[in-house]
Amino acid sequence: MTPAEKIIEYLEGRMPLSDFYTRVLHDEALQTFLEQDASIPPYTNPGNLFLYIMDQDVSEPATDIGLRDALSKLLTALGVEHQSDTSSRKNYGLALDASPAWLSLPESYIKTLIAGFETLGGKREKLAFAKDKIAKDFRYLNKPPKWLQSPSWPFDGDAPLLFVGQLDASGLAHDTAQIYVFFNARDRGIQTLMQVA
Repeated sequence: MTPAEKIIEYLEGRMPLSDFYTRVLHDEALQTFLEQDASIPPYTNPGNLFLYIMDQDVSEPATDIGLRDALSKLLTALGVEHQSDTSSRKNYGLALDASPAWLSLPESYIKTLIAGFETLGGKREKLAFAKDKIAKDFRYLNKPPKWLQSPSWPFDGDAPLLFVGQLDASGLAHDTAQIYVFFNARDRGIQTLMQVA
């Protein structure tokens, strides 16, 4: 099997990302193929696609999307015909679509949502599942947080903390500032974080 055929096997969804990554680690011909001089920004900014792949966290759903895009662009640039499975991109998009504006889902949580999609049917059912799970997991006493910067919801392990409320702390800083208060039901502790705009 040629290096291009091995890449196509992954792109078509016949090999999971973790197995493809292992293959790249141990297959010198595939490494050489990925090290060739090809300009595919931003993926080749570190030097070449092999270096890009080695720098990725294969446990994150976004890695699969980026890697499929990079490899597809490489094969296209080389004139190699191929198809690419888009299910991971679609599922990732559904997870993001289900997220409210006041929340930025971490990759680990998106991974959990996507794993829950496996037994579900179409787009509508997956979106309903994701919205319901987010509503159950990301709870707040009265209102969701109004972030001054990017949302930064704290977790205890894989469990989001309960949002209690926020306080205007502008008197403590030279700019607008908010303190966000969260409750950890596991240890009955309070966690705070501050954002300044």
